[in-house]
Amino acid sequence: MNKIILSFAATFALLGSGFINAETQSFNDNFNDGDLYGWNIVYGNWEVSRKRLVNIYKVFPDNYASLHVNNSLGSYQRATVDFFWPSFNQTSYTAEMLLRYQSTGRPIDRNGYIAWVSGVGNDIQLGVTNYTVAWENIAVVHNVNPTTNAWHRLSFEVSGTGTNIRVKAWLDGELKIDALDGTGHPRDNGTIALLGGNHISTGMTYDNFHAIWSQQPTLAFNPPILQMAVIPCGNSGAHDGCGSNPKASDQLKSGKVTVLANGKVLVNLDQAKQNKTYLVLMHNWVTGGAAQAQFAGSGSICTPAVAEIAHIKTNSEGNFVGVLKDPATGNDFVFPTATAIGQSNFAFNDPDCHRTQFTTGFIVPSKP
Repeated sequence: MNKIILSFAATFALLGSGFINAETQSFNDNFNDGDLYGWNIVYGNWEVSRKRLVNIYKVFPDNYASLHVNNSLGSYQRATVDFFWPSFNQTSYTAEMLLRYQSTGRPIDRNGYIAWVSGVGNDIQLGVTNYTVAWENIAVVHNVNPTTNAWHRLSFEVSGTGTNIRVKAWLDGELKIDALDGTGHPRDNGTIALLGGNHISTGMTYDNFHAIWSQQPTLAFNPPILQMAVIPCGNSGAHDGCGSNPKASDQLKSGKVTVLANGKVLVNLDQAKQNKTYLVLMHNWVTGGAAQAQFAGSGSICTPAVAEIAHIKTNSEGNFVGVLKDPATGNDFVFPTATAIGQSNFAFNDPDCHRTQFTTGFIVPSKP
């Protein structure tokens, strides 16, 4: 059903968040009818062309264009949209969705919760930000080697109010971010919006937009976790993920890091090098916005700026699953809350510390 806002009262469970007799509304638009009925253009130039929504860039600051769904106020909101991703030589492209949007009519005023997909090197970077007077990142992850010149799907959800606001973001149906807003600047209400989707010169193309929202103020949720892919540094296309270290060639079928709400980190490596010990090293990071010199543990291993926080050993099949252990105490290693670690500063190194085999980056939830 195209461009019709539906209201219904229901008792049901949705994505782990329970609605109890909450009036929920929905809005869908596949842009096949060629108009923007149901939308309100806040800033910039938008048009429906070839049954798709297009941000038309003319002059700066058109790249800050935004439009929102009329009357889509709700403390629970979820929206999904398809976006076309070009080749990576056009790194100015970003696809952006805003929930609890509170516009002031100024082009750069994007107050609310923003999920954005930005091209960096050869990956898609997905982040969630609460934009008040400045960018305040809640979580950022990387998706390695996406398909260029192709369509992708972004989904975004926000629930809860006050100090219990939870944000989730999916890329192509895979949950990438599940975090609590610990910025101290909650947004309890607002509308659902799309943004122009770029920083420099070119517009973004969208299609197949779906949204639901409810005014129910409080939704139950479990503590969130974050999951990030581990990047093999020897992979073609991962050349910028290994820092200043030379490329390494250890095989890895797949790998991920799961950051639990209590600050512990679970590592899962699948078919890496067999019976091998990797040093888990840290380089630069911040906690609560302040740069940290070095984590505790066994101290610096290769240089004073690098600290070993754990070591792991794969089995005879090259696999490892486990929570990182502090090498100094043998206890589970726990990151402070609100710790941000950028790729490639979290690394799995050879024992000689001369090669970074795998790397990733992540943000520890701001509160448990």
